[in-house]
Amino acid sequence: MLICFVVMLYIREDLESIPIPNTDELLSIHDGSEIKGIIISVKSGGCDSEGQPYDFISRYFAAWNGIPEDPVTGMCPHFYFGLVINTLAMIML
Repeated sequence: MLICFVVMLYIREDLESIPIPNTDELLSIHDGSEIKGIIISVKSGGCDSEGQPYDFISRYFAAWNGIPEDPVTGMCPHFYFGLVINTLAMIML
């Protein structure tokens, strides 16, 4: 089972200013038996440098999979939309 630690931020600049974590330090903190990656996201409400609106932006760090930072973050939308759906379900209850 792939388990990722998800952090939601409110300010895009905060996300962009985070340095790539030291892979060796992450591996020394956790052996990868439970957590396989860290997703940090900012939800919608802004525009990119070209003025285009975005739904969310994310960064994915997966030292436990040999990936310091995934430049595409292809798996982040799955976690993000799952989080949104679960949050909406809790609100509706």
